[in-house]
Amino acid sequence: MHKLIAAILLLQTTAWGPQDKATKLPRLWLPTATPVIAGETSWPLDAAQRRKLGKVLRLRRGDELRVFDGGMGEWLASYEDDRVVAKERTREPTPATPLELFFAPIKKKRTSLLIEKAVELGATRLRPVRTQRTERA
Repeated sequence: MHKLIAAILLLQTTAWGPQDKATKLPRLWLPTATPVIAGETSWPLDAAQRRKLGKVLRLRRGDELRVFDGGMGEWLASYEDDRVVAKERTREPTPATPLELFFAPIKKKRTSLLIEKAVELGATRLRPVRTQRTERA
């Protein structure tokens, strides 16, 4: 019985692999417009980011963390005193999914506000739908 439990636990721990350690590391959002290259790309930290990493999270020079952005995915990085250096990619960037908004037309002034806010939130396509309670123009 004990051997069976030990075998199950061993299988579970090996299935998690090295990702288990990486998922426990702190994450920091660092936007970037250029491609990230392991060992070469570094991000300078402003005072607030340095305080968060050094004082709040108590990271020391050389400690690892995860940095991410929608366009670059997620990277394992090391914390230096005034910057963060990329080490290796842990997740690929996720492609943007198109967002469609189906709406029942309302008064003209409110429809223009609805369209404005939908575009601000990232809607790629707006589709009016006729419903039982749609107002007539």
